[in-house]
This record gives sequence, structure tokens and C-alpha cells, in this order.
Amino acid sequence: PTREEVLEAIAATGARPVLLDPASRPTIGGKAASPNVFTLGALVAATSLGELVGVESVEKAVSARWPKVAESNVAAFRAGLVVIPGS
Repeated sequence: PTREEVLEAIAATGARPVLLDPASRPTIGGKAASPNVFTLGALVAATSLGELVGVESVEKAVSARWPKVAESNVAAFRAGLVVIPGS
């Protein structure tokens, strides 16, 4: 299916489609932010996941899981939190 068909199908369910532009991923310390952690931030912001888990809990989990890159991953997560307008 085309992108438009996918968006129409999502909208038909009553859901709000959210598209992340890969170019919106920031650079942190000269490297592109982790795409997975950046996307996790956007997911937390755009859904009720943040209410269930809490932003601070996710940041602690990300830091514990990847301690060597904790600072950059938390920065990527925070960037994801603000990338979607209206979230």
C-alpha cells in the first residue's frame, strides 16, 4: 500500500497517525541520536504510555540498560518527547 493508503486506514480506525521525520532526529555529541530511544520518547509523548510508566521511570530504565551511553540516550529520549507537535 501507499503511504496515503496506510494513513487513511489508520485514520479510519479513529486512531491518530503520527509520522516521525528521520531528519528530526538530533545529533548528540556529534552523532545522530539513537533512533530507538528517540522513537520511544515520541511514543511516550504521543500516547498514554507516559501516564502508565512515567517519564522519569523510562529515563532511569534507559540509563540502567545502556550505562555507557546513558547521557546521550536520555538526551535522545527527551528530544523524542518534544518532536511531535501537540503531544
